[in-house]
Amino acid sequence: MKEKSCHVMRGVTAHILILAVLLFPLSTFAHGPSKVSLSYDTGSQTLAVTIKHNVSNPGSHFIDRVIVSKNGEEVLTQTYTSQPDVLPFTYTYEVPAAAGDTFAVKAECNKFGSRKAKLTVAE
Repeated sequence: MKEKSCHVMRGVTAHILILAVLLFPLSTFAHGPSKVSLSYDTGSQTLAVTIKHNVSNPGSHFIDRVIVSKNGEEVLTQTYTSQPDVLPFTYTYEVPAAAGDTFAVKAECNKFGSRKAKLTVAE
């Protein structure tokens, strides 16, 4: 009896796993960026957003949007139709800022997922 109960549980677990893959295919085959890091050059007033998003086909699975906020207010949204095939890659944006300003950046994958990063401009 104990052996039959264990066999039934394995079957139920397998069915649940198959159902999850069928219902959530994007989450099993796509992913958001694994890392986003920021740096700011006060001389050139340039924000550098470095993104690690390892994909096999950057023309069909890519970071499609980068949203930049400064001090809680959205100041820039940049959209893309592919991503560089070199990892990590860096996008730069001219955004005026002063010491103490805080940037929040969100990088979004066109398939599934996103990642955020924050940076306070140094004195």
